[in-house]
Amino acid sequence: MKNIFSLDTISKKLLFILMSVALVSTVTVTLVFSAYELTSAKREQVQSLQSLSDMLSPNITAAVLFDDQETIKELIKPVLLRADILSVSVTNIENQVLVQLFAKNVSQDNLNNNTDLNNISTLLSLDNQGYGYLTIIADNSYIEDRIAFYIKFLLFLLLSTFAVSLFLSLFLQRKFLSPILYLADTADKITTSHDYSLRAKQHSKDEIGQLATCFNSMLDTIEQRESVLESQVKSRTEALENANIQLHEFAYQDGLTDLPNRRYFYKKLQSMLDVDDMHFALIFIDLDGFKEINDTLGHDHGDLLLHQVAKRLRNCVRGNDTVARLGGDEFTLIIEGINDVERASEIAEKIKQSLMQCISINGAQVYVTGSIGLTFYPADGRSVEDLVRHADQAMYLSKSKGRNRYEFFSYIIEEQAIEKRKIIEEIRVALREDQFVLYYQPIFDLDGINVSKAEALIRWLHPQRGLIGY
Repeated sequence: MKNIFSLDTISKKLLFILMSVALVSTVTVTLVFSAYELTSAKREQVQSLQSLSDMLSPNITAAVLFDDQETIKELIKPVLLRADILSVSVTNIENQVLVQLFAKNVSQDNLNNNTDLNNISTLLSLDNQGYGYLTIIADNSYIEDRIAFYIKFLLFLLLSTFAVSLFLSLFLQRKFLSPILYLADTADKITTSHDYSLRAKQHSKDEIGQLATCFNSMLDTIEQRESVLESQVKSRTEALENANIQLHEFAYQDGLTDLPNRRYFYKKLQSMLDVDDMHFALIFIDLDGFKEINDTLGHDHGDLLLHQVAKRLRNCVRGNDTVARLGGDEFTLIIEGINDVERASEIAEKIKQSLMQCISINGAQVYVTGSIGLTFYPADGRSVEDLVRHADQAMYLSKSKGRNRYEFFSYIIEEQAIEKRKIIEEIRVALREDQFVLYYQPIFDLDGINVSKAEALIRWLHPQRGLIGY
């Protein structure tokens, strides 16, 4: 019910304005005519009573002259037949009542208690000689009857006016609002469908028609801007996609060799460890003699050398295998599906032979070899850290054994590395705590009697192992 009477649409607002104007105009006219009708009714009643009194006064004057009260009664008695006349009296010139008649159910007390009465008094005269007065007293029943009739008429007029106003308002509303509602409906369709190619038809040449023209012009501008915006968004999207591709390359690709970098290598290795029943060989390569080439020929030659090495390493493995550069002259290879030493040895030998071939860089003939370490998953480790550390240990073993060779990881290597690291740490502690002792060992001559010189020896006074000498 609240929504029905709420002015939430332009149709309701226009209907409210038209009906308000019609009702206010009707009520104003009604009030004016009501006031006029009330005044006119009072005036007509007075005129009617005065006319009646003037019509009776000659005959009553004659009766007064002859003091014929019966005749006076007969003359004034018909006057009481009017509904609004309460009393008719005839008095002489001295205001003595000669005859007074009352309407039915009316007494002198009623007249005395009622102040809202019309009193018409007419002089009874003959030849300009006054003989008495004819007095007619009337109430407002005549006016009230007129008002009652007029109220019914006004009610009928108001209802008729309301009906006609409502009909005209609805007609004018439809006539005037249909172009505006059409524009609103078109705007709603465009907003819902986002189809800016829709246009509004021009139904008239007035201000609403100009509004439709401006509306279409605005749609043309929006459509053009949307087209430009779509092209810009498409262009920027392509630029962002290219930038993302470049960022991905920068994040996961080595800029020097175009190989996957350290980040990609660790991510790839972790993803392979997450696959059930996966097995592969991990190969670590450190180039031998690369520092000498950098120092003698320059870093530009060193960069070109790394690029050539990357090509050779890719040619040694399959397309689904991974070749990555960790940094400097270190490379790693992930050979999928390999878990036996024989097959891994074939690949390592192929890599070693490929690296031994002469490389031509800007007219200079250079040679490098590789120290290669191999490890297997899952046999040699089940985490990225373990696999990388074990492959690195195997690579350093091959380097310590003369370089240009490959070695497989074994846990003996790890134990030796752990023992070596432990001894180095203990030596640092021994230096800090003065655990080394200097001994002089005499050196005898060939005769075994004379001591011509002595050899200085360092002995380690270990707190757990005792005196150690190497």
